[in-house]
Amino acid sequence: MGNKNAKSNRNIYWTKSQTIRANFDRYVSSASDYDPTKKDIAFDIVTLVLHENKLCSYINDKLEHSIIMNQNQQIAAEDAFLNEIVLGLQINGNSYIWKLRTHSVAQFIQWKFALLVSKRPSLEIARLCYSCKRHFGIFRRYHSCSSCGKSVCNKCSPYLAKLDSLGYLDMQRVCKNCVRNLKKLRESEVGSAIERARMQSISLMRIRVPATNLDQGSTKSVNYMDISPRIVKLSWLTRFSTIE
Repeated sequence: MGNKNAKSNRNIYWTKSQTIRANFDRYVSSASDYDPTKKDIAFDIVTLVLHENKLCSYINDKLEHSIIMNQNQQIAAEDAFLNEIVLGLQINGNSYIWKLRTHSVAQFIQWKFALLVSKRPSLEIARLCYSCKRHFGIFRRYHSCSSCGKSVCNKCSPYLAKLDSLGYLDMQRVCKNCVRNLKKLRESEVGSAIERARMQSISLMRIRVPATNLDQGSTKSVNYMDISPRIVKLSWLTRFSTIE
């Protein structure tokens, strides 16, 4: 028991223990005021240092913020063509958006992966299942939840889920409690995605002929986007599967 977790812990620790430092062009906005379509924004220069799960920002070599990277801190968006990473951060109880522009593709890839991995929990090694409080044995196999890091048995972790926000490429075993939390998060994101799609569809409409022409059977088409909420919801919720 614990050999697999010990190896995973070593890999996570080795990755998180690497200190990386780089300069970025950064735009800062409160989450409530952030407009992703705004073009004329002013970037300042910031130095970021990431070690284990701590992200520190410096301006002119003076410490600005020290942020603990956990699952409340999110990569809200990314643009590989512009080398941009958009972070949604909780700082001193307030929500902020940091738009970071890297200076190369290599820096973009390195920092995106490092920021994701920095949020991974350390995997616990215990003799009892965190969920059902029973001892591990031949028929109650030992596992760890990749989302919260708790030690759980096979019966209390019968699900696989995509944990994109933690930088995992494959489906990962998660406990029942985390599945419930992840589904709530996915459903809230679905609602936001539907609203964004609705607003985008409105902005995409381009009626180039008078309404009277349309009423008279004009064959000119209107450019619009129609997204079914049910399709969007299903596309998100199918990110979970049960381990048979």
